[in-house]
Amino acid sequence: ANVAFNFSRKQLVLDGASLAGEPGKFLIARAAPRSLVDEDFAAGASRRPTLRLSSHFKVTLDPARYELGNLADGLVGFDVWKRWTIAVDYHKRLITLIDGPLERTDLARFPFSGLPALPVLIDDQNYSAIVDTALPDNLLLPLALNPAGRVSGRGTISLTMAGRRFDHVDVAYGATSSVRIGNRMLSNFLLFIDYPEQWVGLWYDSRPRAGSGGGGMTVATGKQVAVTAPAAD
Repeated sequence: ANVAFNFSRKQLVLDGASLAGEPGKFLIARAAPRSLVDEDFAAGASRRPTLRLSSHFKVTLDPARYELGNLADGLVGFDVWKRWTIAVDYHKRLITLIDGPLERTDLARFPFSGLPALPVLIDDQNYSAIVDTALPDNLLLPLALNPAGRVSGRGTISLTMAGRRFDHVDVAYGATSSVRIGNRMLSNFLLFIDYPEQWVGLWYDSRPRAGSGGGGMTVATGKQVAVTAPAAD
């Protein structure tokens, strides 16, 4: 199945999605273990409402209800995607749900346990980074990594992921216990997440990014280097 999305404000917003027949703004949040719906938006819905992702694809949810405010009417999490390998094509604005093993051999593949994650180098230090498709930024880093002290703010780092080095990457420091990679950085790649087999796959996407609008799209240096997985705690 294919599901279209709008890459508005560097967020993956499902095109034409509705909950119990009510159209709304639903973000793809693959790092969320359980789907969330705004408690006001879902006030009239049953405990297990139907979420329609496209004209040909719908699922039954058992979502947590939470006050999401202006963020969205719902976040579509792991509980929806866990049966498939998910391919995210940021260039085509298309998600493909693949039932069965993926035959591609040209991907950098990284196993994960729990939330989808992959090894990265940040300023030549090893970290495991959660793949967060609800995050519109390049990266969100814990306050403890901020050279300016344990305060919120922004900074610049070098990043290596999937054998590609990115220099002068603008990042945010904030309230997170883990390194999180968001859509602005992920859109440099074709992204695959195999939930049944638990691996993340990345393929560097060199196609021109139409519609980026000069919004500060991160550009790779093109240098390929080895990436070492972070040591276990």
